[in-house]
Amino acid sequence: MLLRVFNLISFGAFGLCMAKEQMLPVTTCHRDATDYSTCLRDAIQEAWPRFIQGLPEFNFPPIDPAFYDHHYVTIRNGVLYVNAHAVNTTFIGFANARFLDAKAYFTDNIFHLEIDFQTPQISLEGLLNLIGSVGPFRVNSTGHYKLVITDLKIRWDITGPVADDRWIPEHFIIIPRLKKMKGYFTGFLGSEEFDKLFQDFANEYWPALFRAIGPIVMKNLDPMFVEMITPLFSNVSFSKIFPK
Repeated sequence: MLLRVFNLISFGAFGLCMAKEQMLPVTTCHRDATDYSTCLRDAIQEAWPRFIQGLPEFNFPPIDPAFYDHHYVTIRNGVLYVNAHAVNTTFIGFANARFLDAKAYFTDNIFHLEIDFQTPQISLEGLLNLIGSVGPFRVNSTGHYKLVITDLKIRWDITGPVADDRWIPEHFIIIPRLKKMKGYFTGFLGSEEFDKLFQDFANEYWPALFRAIGPIVMKNLDPMFVEMITPLFSNVSFSKIFPK
């Protein structure tokens, strides 16, 4: 009787351990294969619609549209000297991503996953509280903004160590390249005429504004994206999802 109870407990514990380990909905590619990068790129493209919808079993949210409650950034660079607080931001456009390349490799014990993709258009909009100066404009108010970015190429460079057959992402570096960005702004300067001037200034000088804003925003997004993807790998065997 005692042996039977022990066996039942052991079987139950084994079942719980197996239940915790899951597999991502991605075709497996072997790192030693000569066509590994092509296989990995195609596997990501094939699985992308699943990621877009979200994976509740991994506590991974939908990403098109994607929603962010708030985001703070302080910029002291070039034509921008502002404290910005974005609220209730919505991102749309990742569903149309076309993946161009994918690489996975080790440097010492750090695993790298580099993914290059492009999308014809991404838009983000929400409320924005600005305090400071944007070029010639002094701003201390909250208004509505919308940014439309076209012909966008992005590289994701995700890195982190592997321990106990689990990949632990530590950095999620985003490197964007865009050809055009257009902004729409209302409610920042108290009148339609001044908002129009503010909008025209932003749209004329967007390359300089993006050079000032981009690196700071990407740095701030790093920990946010790491937190988002960590559940994808915390219960997945590294050797099964990235086998040799």
